[in-house]
Amino acid sequence: MQRRRSSIENEPDKQRICDLMESFHNLGWCSGSGGGCSTRSSLTGSRNILVAPSGVQKEMMSVDDIIILDSTSNVIENCNDLKPSACLSIFNEIYLNSPSCSAIIHSHSSVFVKLTNLFLGAEFKCQYFEMIKGVNGHENDEVLVIPIIDNTRTEEELASSVAACVKIYPRSPAVLVRNHGIYVWGKSWSNAKVHAECIDYLATVCLDMERTGLATIEGGVCKPNSEFGRKNEKPRVWRVPEVMVEPGGIGYTEDGVNVIPGRPLKFEDESILEKLGVTYDRLSGREDDQKLDDIKVRDEYKNFDIVELDGGKMEKDKYEGFMTKFFETHYHEDDEVRYILSGGGYFDCRYESAWYRIQVKVGDCICIPEFLWHRFVCDTGRKVRAMRLFKDAPKWEALTDVDQPERKERKE
Repeated sequence: MQRRRSSIENEPDKQRICDLMESFHNLGWCSGSGGGCSTRSSLTGSRNILVAPSGVQKEMMSVDDIIILDSTSNVIENCNDLKPSACLSIFNEIYLNSPSCSAIIHSHSSVFVKLTNLFLGAEFKCQYFEMIKGVNGHENDEVLVIPIIDNTRTEEELASSVAACVKIYPRSPAVLVRNHGIYVWGKSWSNAKVHAECIDYLATVCLDMERTGLATIEGGVCKPNSEFGRKNEKPRVWRVPEVMVEPGGIGYTEDGVNVIPGRPLKFEDESILEKLGVTYDRLSGREDDQKLDDIKVRDEYKNFDIVELDGGKMEKDKYEGFMTKFFETHYHEDDEVRYILSGGGYFDCRYESAWYRIQVKVGDCICIPEFLWHRFVCDTGRKVRAMRLFKDAPKWEALTDVDQPERKERKE
């Protein structure tokens, strides 16, 4: 039988897939005939897609090995009668649910197997790494969020989960598959390649830095321990009503996701902290942070203790009792200083009859000044572990005298 040859007009697109797959094999992304790649046809008016075949050595492919299909997966050209990529159903879902997508890469890089066993939840998140800027629509001080799904026996079984992630995470150009690899896409083949390389880099750096103690996972977000990007970070502050049915339900998660979808909250300018008299330091969340020692010397804190509330471990009535107690409007005769070690919550502080909610999370060290009306509640995570710092003997006395003394500067 005469061997069929690839159509000349499609050869540039086919050759590009061959070149990409050889490059990815050299990076260790598609060894053992694994991995895959697909692009949309670059021909004007064409809705066809091209895919690498299944079960072949990806570094040795030729243009005749690349398969062309129409938008409904009917084969248009398959010169060597090879089986289309086992990822085809997943590629189709990504193209369908991300209309701007023109290329998809499937990597079996071992770094993602390791990463998805470090991040055992539903997301990989990192912040303050320069390469985050390589992912469309992100800056290096933003939290990059990549969804993680569990592996299945076949790629076809993964397709619906991948499709759901594309819809739920519109800012993410990738989906991680635990113990398997990653699917990455972009608006062009070069954009998809950049995304794949940047995310692989970030995964590698996070793994290495976390293992060697150079990065910390705070609230599910991997961050470098250096002060890059953090020295100017301030807590989020927004207005809240005086009376709330669910005090912990008006706010944001640690990476800035509104817990009440569709009801965006307006953040206040950080100058409100000065008006409240609230001061703030950003630390790592570790008890042995050198900066904590510096703060103790700077502010003359001689004593400390650690308190913990966990709604998942405590008896319901006991936990809710503490929350009710802490959320009653009160003040103290001394500054209230809290360094958050895990979990998080909200301090509500009153200024000129208005209430301002200050979010505190891992690494925040906040000082609520004496005689300032305030209250506290855990966030939707329902737990917090904090170090309390004192200039004298540890104590906590909530005062509710309406004729409380006022600082002179807050009268002015």
